[in-house]
Amino acid sequence: MRTSQDQGFALPLALIGALAVLLSASSALAMALGSRQQLQLELQQIQAVDELASAAQQWAQRLQGPWSCLREYPSSSWSSSGCGASPPPTSAVLKDWQPSAAGGGEFWLQRQDGGLQRRFLWGPSGLKERK
Repeated sequence: MRTSQDQGFALPLALIGALAVLLSASSALAMALGSRQQLQLELQQIQAVDELASAAQQWAQRLQGPWSCLREYPSSSWSSSGCGASPPPTSAVLKDWQPSAAGGGEFWLQRQDGGLQRRFLWGPSGLKERK
């Protein structure tokens, strides 16, 4: 037999249970969205680094080909080098080029948007990002 004290507990308990399930589900959704956003940022960073590495390859090819006479001069002296016009821009801005005695040198590149920058060493063993 039920007493008057037992009546009215089922509905509040059900509401509290439903609220707990709703909160945990929204918490899991927020975590999933945060993880997805973090993965997206990591992917953008990888793509930006890859873009700079591609631009460094383009500069290395240019300094082996049509603009090979510029290879022995720092980029700050290219206009007075007597080699003609500077190479056209690539997908990244060439901030600096410093030749080395071994025939290669160091590129300093920056994304067009002014963000990420990287330095690359170019020599007999190829092109490598300078850490």
